[in-house]
Amino acid sequence: MAKLDMTDYRNVLGSFMQDGANDYDPKLIGASIRSIASTGRKMDARIHATAVALAHRSADHRDCSLVPALIDAMPKSARRKALIAWFHAFTNVAIRTDDKGKVTANMHGPKSKMFKVSLDLAKAEGKPFWQAEEAAVDPRAFDDKSFAKAIAGLIARAKGENAKLSPAAMAKLADLEGIAKALAPAK
Repeated sequence: MAKLDMTDYRNVLGSFMQDGANDYDPKLIGASIRSIASTGRKMDARIHATAVALAHRSADHRDCSLVPALIDAMPKSARRKALIAWFHAFTNVAIRTDDKGKVTANMHGPKSKMFKVSLDLAKAEGKPFWQAEEAAVDPRAFDDKSFAKAIAGLIARAKGENAKLSPAAMAKLADLEGIAKALAPAK
């Protein structure tokens, strides 16, 4: 997603000023709001149609390579999260974003541990992405193993070179290590 272009921002902001006055014109602001509403509805429909096309592509060809591009095209907002939730709810495409913001997408079949749903393209088409449930964002079950892995990740981050924890927090790290050890599968 491109960063905000400050020149465009200043030009748009300046377009709300009344000619010759140092005041924002409510009529010009209202016109902008109506334009946003109209283009927003059209954009939602276009995004949903693109997502449905990608769902069909993944079902027909096991190709989800363009999904990250669609996700990256979205601003980092609730709409983006809803689109990811929609993919998780209606397709076998698992979408992940790493710490640096890189988006990846992978297909999962019924034998995979990551498999969540059978493809239901009719439901996918009928349920717009912006109505997808927030709970569907992470399709993985949260069991003992994933809990232990999450704790291990926190421990690693807490011990990392960028950690800036207080001495009291560092003292509690031993408690977390004990929990992780207790949850670790027997060897």
